[in-house]
Amino acid sequence: MLALPFISARQVAKRFGGKAGVLALDGVNLDIHPGEFVSLLGPSGCGKSTFLRCLAGLETPSGGTLTVGGAAVTAPPAQLGIALQRDALLEWLDVLDNVLLPADFGGQVQDHHVTRAIELLRMVGLADFLHAYPRALSGGMRQRVAICRALLLDPPLLLMDEPFGALDALTRDQLNVDLHRLWLRRRMTVVFVTHSISEALFLSTRVVVFTPRPGRPVDDLLPEFPEHRRLALRETPEFGGYVQRLRGQFEAMGLIHE
Repeated sequence: MLALPFISARQVAKRFGGKAGVLALDGVNLDIHPGEFVSLLGPSGCGKSTFLRCLAGLETPSGGTLTVGGAAVTAPPAQLGIALQRDALLEWLDVLDNVLLPADFGGQVQDHHVTRAIELLRMVGLADFLHAYPRALSGGMRQRVAICRALLLDPPLLLMDEPFGALDALTRDQLNVDLHRLWLRRRMTVVFVTHSISEALFLSTRVVVFTPRPGRPVDDLLPEFPEHRRLALRETPEFGGYVQRLRGQFEAMGLIHE
């Protein structure tokens, strides 16, 4: 029997600036189940980041209903992890203390928080940088720290908005591998915003394609790939077939012209 949705959106709309303003989302219907890794794929300005902000309780929908864990989203959900394109590290704190910030905000850093932070940093190859400061880190290393911080309290929901968009291709590839490995170990529910077809396919159990503004899901793809993935997957005919299907969606929407 299929589990009840962890996230449920029904006819979600979002308009900025009143009746004459911009309609960013309109008629979003989407269910996401516990443990799924769902990428929201679409062009810039299609409303996928707006939908993520509504999930995070940072924006209020103009219409429809949105629930997380069976409760209406009226504020940031409990035990939410979030990672954005800008890492937002505090420059005066070292790597370990940056990762420990969520526990510090909670009132007290305990020994198990420190153990967990060190474990996460080890998993992403930063065990030797616990006491380095952000200014000494590369962009990819900073983003790894931000992801570890988002996962410190083992949140059931992780929201990620273009977290690798500003990185070079090789660093982005490595972080895709790191994130996939973390997801396999923790099995949290992830909603990941991207405009990269290959990134969405490599990371996700589902890829949801959004239309241009006003955004709404137009395709819902479940890639049939092995659970444990390596970058070489992207060179296979099966991967190429899914890329062509998704590219075809964008061509049909007039977003890609030959």
